[in-house]
Amino acid sequence: MIQNKAFENIFNDYILKKADGLRNLILNDKKNYEYEFEKIINLKKKELLIIELPREYDLLSDFTFEYEKYDEINFGEIKELPLDLNQLIKTYLTPKYDVDIFISNDSVNLRNAEIVNNYKKHIVKKKINLNMVNLGQSFLSYVANHLPIIALQYSRLYLKIISNKDTNLTFKCKGTMLNKALKIDVFKGKYLYQGENNTTIWNGLIFNNN
Repeated sequence: MIQNKAFENIFNDYILKKADGLRNLILNDKKNYEYEFEKIINLKKKELLIIELPREYDLLSDFTFEYEKYDEINFGEIKELPLDLNQLIKTYLTPKYDVDIFISNDSVNLRNAEIVNNYKKHIVKKKINLNMVNLGQSFLSYVANHLPIIALQYSRLYLKIISNKDTNLTFKCKGTMLNKALKIDVFKGKYLYQGENNTTIWNGLIFNNN
């Protein structure tokens, strides 16, 4: 089963913050305006949630996701068996519970969310690291580890999420609006992202280099 949602329908303050951003850029002559979004999303088992990423923000970044781990089960151990075999049995019997999260267009997966260290032992924390390569952009400090939505005028990007268990997912990300001069620079830029799938964003499109 597939569920499609618009970004602005998930975050109730989306329209208000977009207006605040435009006001700040115009009245205060700022180079950029940033806003952090956060929402708890209810996920249904094996239901694919597709969220189209918005174009009102020029850059998106800091994609972070948190959800509860499976319940720990004490299987005990079989004393007649060696420790490594007991561990193998425990691994096999432990429920395989995970939430898969990735950014993609209709044909190319740009990045998957990966587990990072978390001080909350009962919580799984994942982040999407974009691993952007420095191609000598003069505006690198604004776009490093960001997703330049403004440079993707011919492509739509989606956040896709699927869980193998009913759960609540805390979803956070940051949206950045740029002033006119930076918009033009970022719009014309070329972006290379390294990883399992090497990906380029250029001339309004996204390419898989593998």
